[in-house]
Amino acid sequence: MLMRKFNIGDRVKCIQVYQNGIFPGECGTVIDYDFRGRVGVELDNYNDRRHELSGRVKRGHGWWVLESCLEPEYCMCDFGELPMLDITSIL
Repeated sequence: MLMRKFNIGDRVKCIQVYQNGIFPGECGTVIDYDFRGRVGVELDNYNDRRHELSGRVKRGHGWWVLESCLEPEYCMCDFGELPMLDITSIL
């Protein structure tokens, strides 16, 4: 069985240019794999060079990408400075 780096529905981020259709820092969602092992990604942002992944996504949001050009997208949340919790009143 072929081991794949990503699952359908995973969020990914581009780490290197691939065929001038996806660029570092762009994010999207894994939609499918093709018979060559490329990842079909629905990108968040529109680009007129992109296609529809054979009707799977909106025009201008789809691109087939090598797994090596992608990494998981991680949410980097900035919570700022969190207040200290005073637990003396509940002890």
